Amino acid sequence: MKNIFYIILFFAFIKSSYSEVMLLNCSSEDSKNFTFYKWQKNKSNMPEVFFRPIKSKWVNFCENHNKKNRVQCDFTNFKVKRTFDQKYGEGKFFSTIADIDFENKKLKITIDDSSKKEKEILNFKCKKVKT
Repeated sequence: MKNIFYIILFFAFIKSSYSEVMLLNCSSEDSKNFTFYKWQKNKSNMPEVFFRPIKSKWVNFCENHNKKNRVQCDFTNFKVKRTFDQKYGEGKFFSTIADIDFENKKLKITIDDSSKKEKEILNFKCKKVKT
């Protein structure tokens, strides 16, 4: 009976130690903003993405912290697309779309403000961090 317990414990340890985790360190084109992004699978084998600026705690990238805003995340392999929408004023809106590609080490953020005519596109340089 003890042997079965140890075998189960061993396989649980092996599975947890080989979990899929990918880290990216992304910086803005002007090198003023640095942020870490972490992709991992949770206990139900669903992907999760966390981010943290330097010297901060990890925060769930897809979590909505304000009920007035809408946050949606779409996962495809090692890519995540986060859409954030916020309404302000009469007929005005603000939205951002963040596309993170962990395999190709790319981060692109598109900012759309209805009060401006153009969309602003920010491209970040990213490097993989060994885990």
